[in-house]
Amino acid sequence: GLQGGKARALVETLSRLCCAVPDRASAEGARRMSGAPKTKDLTPQQVKAALDASQILLIDVREPDEFAAEKISGALNVPLSTFNPASLPDAAGKTVVLQCAGGKRSAMAIDKCRKANQAIETHLAGGLAAWKAAGLPTVTG
Repeated sequence: GLQGGKARALVETLSRLCCAVPDRASAEGARRMSGAPKTKDLTPQQVKAALDASQILLIDVREPDEFAAEKISGALNVPLSTFNPASLPDAAGKTVVLQCAGGKRSAMAIDKCRKANQAIETHLAGGLAAWKAAGLPTVTG
C-alpha cells in the first residue's frame, strides 16, 4: 500500500507544479493588471466640471472628419491614426483626459501612452456617446 501512496503524492506534487507555472500569456496579463496603473474612467459630469474649472486638457482621438462634425467644446483633436504620445500638446500642469466616440479608441491611446512611458491614464468613459446621453452640449459642424 505504501508504494501507491508515494506515487499518488508524487503525481499530486507534479500536477501542483505544473499548474503553478502559468503560460506566458496569462503571466503577461497578470503583470499588466497589477503593474500598470489602471485606466481612470471619468464620467461626463466629472469631465464637464473639470473642463469648466480649467483643470484638464481634453484630447479627442477621433479622426478629423468626426471631430469636425461634432465635438466637445474645448477639446483638441489628436487622431488615434497618427497618435504619438511624444507630440501631445503641453498640458501646462493640467490633467490630460482622452476622449473618443465610445471609449474604445481613447483606451487604445492610453495604452500607447503607457508604452511610451507617458503618465496619461484618464479618459472619458463611454466617450462622446456618454457625454451626449448625459445631456451635455456639443459643438456641431
